[in-house]
Amino acid sequence: MDSNQIIEDIKTLISEVATVSVSDIAYTSNFEADLNIDGVEKAKILNALASKYETEFENIEIDNIHTVQQLIDIVLDNLGII
Repeated sequence: MDSNQIIEDIKTLISEVATVSVSDIAYTSNFEADLNIDGVEKAKILNALASKYETEFENIEIDNIHTVQQLIDIVLDNLGII
């Protein structure tokens, strides 16, 4: 799997949930403060990614994911890319 494609997939999902342009999503964007995404919506994003990449995200504390970069790191780590 290509990490750049995965990052784009993550940003696309975030843009759909937050109804913002992908270009407006920075790695440092805070889910709640910048994108108005709460814990339930973050869980939906993680579930969509789990389905897309046929994996599970176990022992992940949704409330501890604050930025887009943190989510990207979790996904890439879970997929064995980083």
